[in-house]
Amino acid sequence: VDRVASFSLGSAVLEGVYVQDPQGRSVLSIKTLEVDFDLTALLRREAHLTRMHAKGARARLIPSEVASVSLFEAFLPRPSRQPSAADESSFSVRFDGIVLEQAELYGSVPGLNGIRAHDVNAAASIRAGAAFDAEITRLVGRVTAPFTEPFALERSKLRITTSPAFLLSGAFRIARAADRARVKLSY
Repeated sequence: VDRVASFSLGSAVLEGVYVQDPQGRSVLSIKTLEVDFDLTALLRREAHLTRMHAKGARARLIPSEVASVSLFEAFLPRPSRQPSAADESSFSVRFDGIVLEQAELYGSVPGLNGIRAHDVNAAASIRAGAAFDAEITRLVGRVTAPFTEPFALERSKLRITTSPAFLLSGAFRIARAADRARVKLSY
């Protein structure tokens, strides 16, 4: 974080936020991040951000065997050096009300290299503990690569979970100049 623009009990405005994946690669930078958080959740061994509004985010997509892309993997709790006696003692992370405004995405996801998307607006939630669960409930933007013509993602929903097994599922509505297509995926 470059600068804490404001801070009060339960909320903060941060400028220049940078996130690295477990391999130390920069996967997310955010110009301005407004967050609200539940301090009482710490008593339950949980970091709970109840609202995150990111403006001017730039996300780098790198394929990951753990969570599809390393951007999601960056939010998984790091393994402790000493194993815990019981699962109840582990720490979990919950991000609700994530909103991205005017973001840029670039990089690759499993099966698709060289993605570039601009003017991305999204809504999502992430939960990470013993398992990882991310749900993107709204995703719109202009995709300019790797395709020969730009197109827009008008409506999409994507869910990634690692418990009980890895699952990626979603549906997208893609708009291109004169035609529209619906795409459903799961893997």
